[in-house]
Amino acid sequence: VGSPRQFAVIPLGIDLGEFAEAAGARGVLRSEIGAADDEIVVGFVGRLTEIKNLPLLIRAARRAIGNAADGPKLRFVVIGDGNVRESVEELIHAEGVADSFDLLGNRPDVPQLLPGLDIIALTSRNEGTPLSLIEAMAAGVPFVSTAVGGVVDLAGQVVDERAGFSICERGVLAGDDSDVSFSDGLLYLAKSEKLRQSISIAGRAFVLDSYSKDRLVSDIRELYRELFREAPGEP
Repeated sequence: VGSPRQFAVIPLGIDLGEFAEAAGARGVLRSEIGAADDEIVVGFVGRLTEIKNLPLLIRAARRAIGNAADGPKLRFVVIGDGNVRESVEELIHAEGVADSFDLLGNRPDVPQLLPGLDIIALTSRNEGTPLSLIEAMAAGVPFVSTAVGGVVDLAGQVVDERAGFSICERGVLAGDDSDVSFSDGLLYLAKSEKLRQSISIAGRAFVLDSYSKDRLVSDIRELYRELFREAPGEP
């Protein structure tokens, strides 16, 4: 359909201001669900659909809770709604973790809720550009995720390989579609406040620089300037 020089790639840019500005509002979500100061609150934000693979999150949560006797108490929050909500609720009860889960449904105040999370979790089978992670990173929330699609680019370079998961510059990636890998990566992040802080700082700086609407506008402006410079002169 054309030659390479006829195309320019401009990455996504979104308005992250509301998420960045709310970064300190830690108490909004935690007050709503009654989370204690020493509880690690793990959140999922997104559509409740098959591609998001919520069963993996629920099974990983059960395993993590069972293996966290010597670590922090874990609490899970699901923000969003969709066609698999009923089956998600059924599985939460079947796995015996209903006391550790809060399902909040669709919410208009996600920017104010995100800072109450200690970790955001994504268990998708596939992702293009994971907006929920970008928004959470802007709010300073570290993530653990399956290593799919654009998530890998958000995570950055691998800095340490563990059994079943990788610690990256800006996130933790589970090695496969396994509740063992995912729960191990989640627990490792939950137990290390230092790692959460370093990922939070690196992730926030990265998305505010790489995915802001200002960067998008700047890229488009520069593209037009380049096209103008290359345009042939008037005869």
